[in-house]
Amino acid sequence: MKNNRLLCSTGAMVGRENGYNYKRALSVIAKLKEKELLYGGELMMLKFYYDKRESIVSEVLRSDVPFPLIHCEKGIGTDLSHAAYLDSAGEYKSAEALLFDTIEHFRLNCRFGEDIGARYMVLHLWGGLDSDSYVQYNISKLGLLTDIASGHGIDLLLENVPCTTRDPLSNWLSIIERYPKSELIFDTRFATVHEQAEATLSCVGIIDRLRHIHVSDCAYTLFENAYMQNGMRDFSCLRPILHPYEGIVKLDDIAASLAKLGYTGTVTLESPVMEGEELNTARLESSFRKLSDIFHAD
Repeated sequence: MKNNRLLCSTGAMVGRENGYNYKRALSVIAKLKEKELLYGGELMMLKFYYDKRESIVSEVLRSDVPFPLIHCEKGIGTDLSHAAYLDSAGEYKSAEALLFDTIEHFRLNCRFGEDIGARYMVLHLWGGLDSDSYVQYNISKLGLLTDIASGHGIDLLLENVPCTTRDPLSNWLSIIERYPKSELIFDTRFATVHEQAEATLSCVGIIDRLRHIHVSDCAYTLFENAYMQNGMRDFSCLRPILHPYEGIVKLDDIAASLAKLGYTGTVTLESPVMEGEELNTARLESSFRKLSDIFHAD
């Protein structure tokens, strides 16, 4: 059965433990496509890729697999949050320098996306230890980021990233108030750790902006394991990243809500299968068969 909705993140198979072997990941995704278990891939950008642009792009194109999405390197949002902290602390020159470097790195991410033919870019607009403590600063940069991405033929999708100060849904609503045309990507694990899956998927103003879904699972919620240390939440609840139905994410309920909303867009599996230098491809195939059933992706 040909599947035209499911994607696999390269992040599920590329990391320090296997020497960032992106070629192997692309090969596995291509084989899964041949088996009609998925449609294409989502390129998870890493700092490791920054000086390897020609090689990465060449390998992606050679794989002959569609990559409609690119996930912006997560450090972009973290650096924005830290620039906000520096600015609030009166360290204006340091904040300006960090912001300049962050924007240049973002431009590079967009060039990667354009070169591989991506239509959308997933963005963590906030992140790191400072997270959303200064979220209005980060939001104030969204217009610039959107314009840069648009110049490369890419639409930004803002993810419901875990928060230290507010919560993902509140931040999304603040963004939409300022930028009504904003588009969103819903992450099942992130929504679950904040216990916001149901509230998010029933929120007027959110549902019409959802363009993509990230799927993974987790063992327990943020609130079950939350404690405050220097004003910051413990994010250890985000790990380990489990596969669908291995944890507490109510994927059946989420899929039913999405179906009720008429969502027919793409879905990316982000759950890792790295076991040292090896990849557990059988586990990957099993997860895609489950996702195909639950999302009726054919």
